[in-house]
Amino acid sequence: MRIECLYQDSNGIIWVGTHARGVVAFSPDGFQNYTKRDGLSGNGIYGIGEAPDGSIWLATDNGLCIGGQGQFRPIEETLAIPFLWGAVADLTGALWFTLERDPGASPRVCRCQGDSVTIVSVNSDKEFIGHSVNCITVDDSGVVWCGGDGIYRLIDGAFQAFPGEGVELTDVVALCPLTAGAVVFSSGDGIYEIRNDVIQRVPGFSGTVESLGRTRSGETWAATREGDLMEFTGDGHLRQMGSCGVPLWRASTTDSLDRVWLGTYGFGLLCYDESRVTSTDAARGLPADDVQGVTAMGDQVWAAT
Repeated sequence: MRIECLYQDSNGIIWVGTHARGVVAFSPDGFQNYTKRDGLSGNGIYGIGEAPDGSIWLATDNGLCIGGQGQFRPIEETLAIPFLWGAVADLTGALWFTLERDPGASPRVCRCQGDSVTIVSVNSDKEFIGHSVNCITVDDSGVVWCGGDGIYRLIDGAFQAFPGEGVELTDVVALCPLTAGAVVFSSGDGIYEIRNDVIQRVPGFSGTVESLGRTRSGETWAATREGDLMEFTGDGHLRQMGSCGVPLWRASTTDSLDRVWLGTYGFGLLCYDESRVTSTDAARGLPADDVQGVTAMGDQVWAAT
């Protein structure tokens, strides 16, 4: 079973979004699988979020659906719209989801709050028709940022392309807040930082970033496909935290002890704890060595293989 996303709600239930088999909920009562037969709008689940009222929202390959207590219903105005992996809640409690490319539409995101569902364009320029939005986040001041073939931020209810003199951004795949008004993101040709309305490329970096994250103490890190774990020093540079020696991918999280957990292709689950990297694989209790999703609540860590 191919895993697309992993989410833990406020009740401690683990939600596992799959590529083609719906969503699986794991609770003290065991596993429960929900598919289109149970009201889902699609069986490919790419994003999961929880609204302030406790309802669970699923972003599928065929629109959004909302549910709780074992019952789901599709959001009619989003049917036939394919979603991607990005999902985030802003400071008002609204949920934001990213949308897959549509040949006749501008790059878009979806905002959900209460009974209101709104499809929002992030760039209406003709040259961006048919592009997708790959990632989305919220900085410490509550500003929503998203990335695709460019970087955008929400100002006065509308997204604006962030200006970057002499910077050509392509395929923004990971995005992480730093502080209020500041973010870091990875593009096709490197890592960039936006701070004080200035965009700068992080010097001295070579590699392909698979994921970006932030610890509870405020440290921001990057994990590369080549197996390196890097930390932002706060002065626009990176330093190496450790080398895992195995290929990493986008499955990652940070627990309450500020340990960084990373999924790998075929090498199990890795944990970076201040100065060392340890691993857990099938020989040490994992069901399999491909870790496709990982999430944490407190000091508990869950991995999907």
